[in-house]
Amino acid sequence: MPIALPISCAAALSLLVPAAFFLRGPVPERRLRLGFNYATVTAIVWSGLLPLGFMSLGALAAATSVLSIVVAIGASYAWRDERLLARVDERLGSARGRATGLQELRERLDAANASRSLEMMEIAAWPTRRLIAHGCPSEALSVLDQIAVDESSRITRTDRREAKLLRAHALLQLSRIEEAKALLERDRVETETSAHALLLRDLLHVCGKGRADDAQRPNLIWLPWNRALDRLVRAHVLAADGEEAQALDTLASLVGRPYGAATLDLAAAVPGPASHLAAMIDEPAAPYR
Repeated sequence: MPIALPISCAAALSLLVPAAFFLRGPVPERRLRLGFNYATVTAIVWSGLLPLGFMSLGALAAATSVLSIVVAIGASYAWRDERLLARVDERLGSARGRATGLQELRERLDAANASRSLEMMEIAAWPTRRLIAHGCPSEALSVLDQIAVDESSRITRTDRREAKLLRAHALLQLSRIEEAKALLERDRVETETSAHALLLRDLLHVCGKGRADDAQRPNLIWLPWNRALDRLVRAHVLAADGEEAQALDTLASLVGRPYGAATLDLAAAVPGPASHLAAMIDEPAAPYR
């Protein structure tokens, strides 16, 4: 029984923690990602621990005790940060609440930076998207300014790529097109496998002097953020081909969808073949989503 208890506790935690994030995570949009991440990590750890049981049950019990502690502590910190992100999102609808939420977010990022934490982009990426969605790209840039993206920084290459892409997107929302182009071109190799990067480049391509049929949108677009961008690129391609009615329908489908209003704003910020059609769409009075 003493040996079976720590193994059973670790197994239960390995199942319950991913399930809790997947079913009850404070930020609904992030539940799938966090649940999948925790499930993947625990599965990998267990695949390494199980062979240990064939050699010594005592060693397996000791290892699973450590695993239980690590999973419990990691989950508690992650849940704390998820609650912070949920509070920030709730406050973005009003100017006063936004200032309070941003201050709390900046304090958390300062603490992560002071401890040289690797999780800064995990904390900053989603609020940055939400700020853009709420029509606040300048505030989004101010959040990204707190994150060092040079090669000497401690964040991972994937996080550096995400920070640069979010910066390019915010710059486009502010009509700072040349700055966004320079950023995307400077880091083309680092970002070339990202659906977000491909969509931003396709947007600039169809809105520039390139042929609309040369746009090569990625096939797998499942994030709401990328789906909205894909519809905008598709609308520009249709408008360039003279299919304005279909282009207008594609743009109208963004109304009421996640990141739809901000994407319609992007159509005005980066002039292209369908921009005049986007100006014809009446956006709902509800807050940006």
